[in-house]
Amino acid sequence: MEQAARTKNMTHAALPRSEAFHLRLEAQARARNERQRGIIGLRFRQRSTSVSLLLDNQRSLFNHRELKLKTAEERIYKTMKRHKLKSGPFR
Repeated sequence: MEQAARTKNMTHAALPRSEAFHLRLEAQARARNERQRGIIGLRFRQRSTSVSLLLDNQRSLFNHRELKLKTAEERIYKTMKRHKLKSGPFR
């Protein structure tokens, strides 16, 4: 009897161990490939949105760092003014 016909209607418990194991692996691989295909399709459909969101995230991160830098510069300036220093420590 042909392999596929013999195993088509049998449960995994009725099959020899190695056959059941390999059939399970094939089923898992098929399911994983289908999930990945779905994810990849979703990624391609939403690519422009994802890219714009990523760029927005990078811009906000840059703005946050810039704000921190401004705040640090202001603190240095205030400290220099308080101590009546004329030039900065890095000049």
